[in-house]
Amino acid sequence: GGFGGTVHNPAQALSEIIAKLHHPDGSVSVPGFYDDVRPLDVEERAELAKTPWELEAWSAGTGISTPWGEPQFTLGERVSARPTLEINGMVSGFYGEGAKTVLPAKAMAKMSCRLVANQNPKKIYELVKAYIAQITPPTVRSELRLLHVGDPALTERDSVAMQAAISAYEQAWGKAPVFM
Repeated sequence: GGFGGTVHNPAQALSEIIAKLHHPDGSVSVPGFYDDVRPLDVEERAELAKTPWELEAWSAGTGISTPWGEPQFTLGERVSARPTLEINGMVSGFYGEGAKTVLPAKAMAKMSCRLVANQNPKKIYELVKAYIAQITPPTVRSELRLLHVGDPALTERDSVAMQAAISAYEQAWGKAPVFM
């Protein structure tokens, strides 16, 4: 009995959609996602390298032996200067004790994006929404809801305010600050 084999299982369909949100190298596959990302310049990369993310320490902290993500960027660059699209949670169907063979009526996921300088949260939302609509199988319906936005920020190191802060830091601590 039931509808298995004739109805696209919503949990499976959600998994298929989520699997298409990234390329195998960890980059986000949403068309236009990186269009406004300001590239890291040589100075910024050198500054970020001053606080190295050693693989051993990272591995000890995460319990994972191999990092995932854009291989052309260091671990420090990935966690600080690169945008992300993350799946924060998923829920669907029966997950209590025992077993049931019924198909779930729906499946949900919570996602977030860490944006970087020059990315616009509303634009990214519209790009992700359009892409999810495009990759949603015709056998299910999808809906994307915007829950929260926050503008990314970048303080230029050569701005008057930042130069004053650098000077104050150096006077107080006797050392130049390291930017992260």
